[in-house]
Amino acid sequence: PVSVELLLSMLEHGVHPIVPSLGSVGAAGDLAPLAHMARVAFRLGGKARTPRGVVEAREAMGSVVAYEPTPKEALSLINGSTLSSALGAMACHRAERVLMAAEQGLAATMEVVLASPGCLEPAALEARGHSGAVEVSARVRELLKGSALVVPERGPDAFSIRCAPAVLGAAWDALAHVRSVVETELNGACDNPLVVDGAIIEAGNFHGAPIAMALDHLKIAMTQVGTISERRVFRMNYGQLSGNLPSFLVESNGLNSGFMLAQYTAASLASENKGLSHPASVDSIPTGQHHEDHVSMAPIAARGCLDVVENVAHIVAIEVLTASQGLEFRRDGAQYDEYGDLQTGIPVRLAPGVAALLERVRRVVPRWTEDRVLHRDIEAVSALLRSNGLLGREEAW
Repeated sequence: PVSVELLLSMLEHGVHPIVPSLGSVGAAGDLAPLAHMARVAFRLGGKARTPRGVVEAREAMGSVVAYEPTPKEALSLINGSTLSSALGAMACHRAERVLMAAEQGLAATMEVVLASPGCLEPAALEARGHSGAVEVSARVRELLKGSALVVPERGPDAFSIRCAPAVLGAAWDALAHVRSVVETELNGACDNPLVVDGAIIEAGNFHGAPIAMALDHLKIAMTQVGTISERRVFRMNYGQLSGNLPSFLVESNGLNSGFMLAQYTAASLASENKGLSHPASVDSIPTGQHHEDHVSMAPIAARGCLDVVENVAHIVAIEVLTASQGLEFRRDGAQYDEYGDLQTGIPVRLAPGVAALLERVRRVVPRWTEDRVLHRDIEAVSALLRSNGLLGREEAW
């Protein structure tokens, strides 16, 4: 218990050891990265971030009670899949926030492109039976309650709209599974050897395979969330697909690029995720003179998963930003003919749930009337997503 208290005390004093992100194969645990943590804890060297900045270990640990570990305690702190599990917990936490934002973005996009609500019908989703899709459709229906833009009796939508509950639902189901695996690992004994009733047991609990496979699953699921979101961004930017809105969602688009580069950015991130989603867990390379002849690559799966989640956060933010611009046209009743000429119409009341999202976005990003620097707006909405501000909350990413 004393070694656990030592780590807790480091957190309480804001002592965060500098740990390199590369160099672990997740075999006999995340040995090298965890050694960088432990050597700071025991004042053996290394550096740490503190409220005073990055300092040497002895200075960083000056306010923490010194502790000399027993041999087994020292081994326990560097053994096991602790690093991979920690990164996995962060990935689960962030993926949940991105998925909630993706549902908001979907609802907003459905109003912009005048979608049919058929894809949200409970009878259809329940007939298939996947719980994630059923729950997504219920939440998006709630966001669209009172919509004058998403109404029945329209033709079936493109798959990026019609199949969105299936894709987002599958991602939620994947997240539930991965969260279960991560929580099991966080509460399990991943050390070696184990001492049970006085017997010393040499087992393989340190192997990162459970975490590696689970996080590969999550990053693939989140990559799908990003690719389908990017397709909706494309749809809103193309006048022939958006349903009588100007291409690139800006007036006088002959002189203004509007949200063209927003779609480029989303496309780049979606494509990058496809490379990152190659499963790290399918690889193995022998280490330790062939004693460690099969390794998990769990840290690589974990880092890749976090990178994918980060990219999808940007993509979904771009969808929300783009949809917000489209919602302004819809709310004003503005529509454009095939020549790009404005045809005035009757103002429309947005669904209250979508209108609330638009209001939150407009607190950080004003409406576009002509071209301006784009990346600031993307960063502002991305920050809003990360803080849960799209849902009206303020929480740490």
